[in-house]
Order: sequence, then C-alpha cells, then structure tokens
Amino acid sequence: MTLFTDQHVQIDDLLDKMAEELELGETRWKRMESSYNEVSDWLKGDDGYFQQTEFEIYPQGSVKIGTAIKPWKGDEFDLDVVVHLKDFDPALLPLIVFTRLKRRLAEHGYYKTILESKNRCIRLNFKNDYHMDVLPGCQISEFNRNQIRIPDRALDMWVFSNPRGFAKWFLDQTNLARETLLEKAYAELRQEQITRATFMNKPLQRAVQLMKWYRDRYFDGRDYATSSIVLTTLFGLNYSGEGSIFETIENTLEKIHAHVVQNPFTRIEVRNPVDTNEDFTDKWKQEPEYYQAFKGFAVHVYGEWQKLKTGQGMVGESKILKGLFGDDLYGRGIKRQAGLVNDMRGSQLLGTSNSTGNLSSIILPAVTPTKRNTFFGK
Repeated sequence: MTLFTDQHVQIDDLLDKMAEELELGETRWKRMESSYNEVSDWLKGDDGYFQQTEFEIYPQGSVKIGTAIKPWKGDEFDLDVVVHLKDFDPALLPLIVFTRLKRRLAEHGYYKTILESKNRCIRLNFKNDYHMDVLPGCQISEFNRNQIRIPDRALDMWVFSNPRGFAKWFLDQTNLARETLLEKAYAELRQEQITRATFMNKPLQRAVQLMKWYRDRYFDGRDYATSSIVLTTLFGLNYSGEGSIFETIENTLEKIHAHVVQNPFTRIEVRNPVDTNEDFTDKWKQEPEYYQAFKGFAVHVYGEWQKLKTGQGMVGESKILKGLFGDDLYGRGIKRQAGLVNDMRGSQLLGTSNSTGNLSSIILPAVTPTKRNTFFGK
C-alpha cells in the first residue's frame, strides 16, 4: 500500500496537508466574496461614467489561481480586483480613469471612510483582516480582450497588464500534471469514500503556497521581501508537469539556484509570460536591494531543501520540515494525516497486513481490519 509504505508518497501527502492548512478559512472567503459583490454592485449602480461605459469586474492574483494562503502573523490578506473597461480611448489620460473610480467609491458612505489611494489602484481597508485593491484597466483592442492598460500615477502614464491572461497561463501550467502522485496513491483507497482527499490543488499550486509561506518566514524581520507574483511566475515558468509536490519544489529550486549561482552579475527578469511588456521585477531595477535579497533567499531555501534528500529518517525529516515551515504548520499537517488514518479505520478501509504487520488497504488480500482509535481507550 504505497500511501503507508512509500516514503515519497508519505512526504508528498504531508506537504499537501500542510499546504491545505494554509488555505483561507471559509468564513474569511465568505466575507471577501460578499465585499467583492457589494463593490461590483456599487460600481454598476453609478449614474455617471460607469453607467455609460461597458465594463466587467473580476478577481485576479492568488485568489484566481488557487495559491492564496493565510496572512503571516496577523497581516492583512490582499484581495485584488480588476475593473476591466471595454472601451479604450487613446486620448484618455490615465489619471482621469483613476479619478473616476475614486469618485464613485467615495460616494459610498462606508467606502469613503476606508478608501486609500495607491499608485495603481484604490485600496479599501476593510476591518476584517483584509483589504481590497481595486485596479482600473482599459482593454486595448477586441483582438486581445485580456490585455489592459492600467494607470500608473507615479509615472503619469499607462502601463501594460494582463492579469486574466496570466491566470489562464498559470492554470494551464498546473494541468500539465495529468495524474498526480497522490491521486494514484489514493485511488488504491477508493478515493471517492475519503472526503479528506479532495485534491482541489495540483502540485504546482501546492508548491507555490508552501514557498510563499516559507518566504514569509524567511523575510520576517528582513527588508525587501520577494513578491508573490515573482515567486508564482518563477515556479510556473520552471514547471515541467511533475506529479509530485516534492519534485515540483526540488526541480524549480534547482533551476533558480543554478541561474543565480552561474550568473552572479546578471539580474533575473521575470515578465508576464503572456505579455512581456509587463515586468514583474521592475522594482528590482529601481531598487537593486530587492534582487540581492531574492538571491539570498534563493540560495538559502535551496540549501535547506537539499537536507530533505539526505535520508535522515522520520525524526530527521520532521526536524527539517519544522525548520522550513514551522512547528505549528508541521504539527497541523501531521494531525491531518492522523485524522485520515483514523477515518479509514472507522470506515474499515484500513487494516494490518497479516504478513508484515504494516498498515495497509483493506482491499488488499490477507489484511485484518483495524479498530477505530477513539483516543479514549474504548
């Protein structure tokens, strides 16, 4: 039974459950969804510009591509929303679009009290541990309905962006893995009977979630943290369809580390794969400290990850994983694994091999069903 005997499957299962623990809670999702819908309705109810202009509103970023994680140490979660204007007038000044969006949001009794002007968006600072960045963007042509121009107030000009195209590209990358290592392992356990094994996220998404969490740990107390969009894009670009979370992280870190080490004087440029006009690392050019910090992070995380390949056994691996992701997250991942085993005992899907004594699937021959562990000695 590979889930309980194969070391590679076991560590992938643990990584999956740790990443699952990073998911945003259902209550927070509902609050954000409600806030997003209310903002959408408010813009659509405008008697002025937005009533006369065809537009649509959609989320972008980690929420859209399934890589969102809980905020680090009480930080606010950032929900990114695009106001996609269908008609682009070349004579339209970028600050006019920005001002029109701000005007409409400021007409709302509550929004005007939580509104903050950022360089490219209007931020609404909700009091429930998250904020919403509302980004106005104008579609350039009917031939490319995903590419937009967004106003940059600091530059006083339009800049290119393509959040919807990026999301499609990344999700296409995740689906390069036709059948994952865990899907194969759980198939042996009659997966449809195990509610915990939903596999909503693929290895690439899980890898990004875990690396974002490790990024937050690494830069805690440090300046110039690497942005999520840069990490996400680097993992997407270097993904080759691996069916394992461990291998996805391993192979991506290997490629990033090799580039950093072999090209010490050449800065990495990370651009939007579907629109190279959009440079996700333009800040690295303006403030080189960001790239130096990224290089330090890349070398460090690569070195830490290599320790997992040294075959130190369960005790050694647990120590390394705790060092990478924290005692708390590791403990919650282990607890999820224990809960799965207990569920399988209760449903008679798990037994003990009569020949080896190891945990195994009840559908295999020569297996004696195990009793459910109630933790109360009953």
